[in-house]
Amino acid sequence: MYGMVNKAMHKMVVDFHGEETWVRIRERAGCEIEDFVRMDAYPDAVTYGLVGAAVEELNADPAALLRAFGVYWISYAQESGYRDFFQACDSYISFVQQLDAMHARLQLAFRELRAPQFACTVLSPTSVRVVYRSQRHGLAPFVIGLFEGLGPVFSVKAAVEKTGEHISEETGVEIHYLVQLEPA
Repeated sequence: MYGMVNKAMHKMVVDFHGEETWVRIRERAGCEIEDFVRMDAYPDAVTYGLVGAAVEELNADPAALLRAFGVYWISYAQESGYRDFFQACDSYISFVQQLDAMHARLQLAFRELRAPQFACTVLSPTSVRVVYRSQRHGLAPFVIGLFEGLGPVFSVKAAVEKTGEHISEETGVEIHYLVQLEPA
């Protein structure tokens, strides 16, 4: 994963638990990298190791930690120069419909990006079904957090339910979500 992901995790831990906790997490993960370069790609094992170490250090439920990280990611991405991506759409649903196009644009800067894919079906003005596909396993709670964290950007509250999952060694993971929106 790219350094931006690891930098976001670092910032989240420091914001809520302090720098000393982050140092212990890095040490527990066996990660000698003190400062990740945002635009550099790192092995997925580094990120997964940091998440695992954070779960242990914080005595946190893995799904809850990943979900909180997903929520946090939305504000972090906006603060990190990607606000224009969020402002390019006029609604939550139109943003979700454009996730693949956004990742295609990001691919120009992040050459080794292995972006997930999102297929959206609008069910109503306040409801969308999203199919998430990725080669990376174990990120379903993170994606729920992303969808929840996106709500305030568009002045809505997003209730997200995972409705199905299929895992294959060949194609990766496919997860189905139902997102219901209501005014914030």
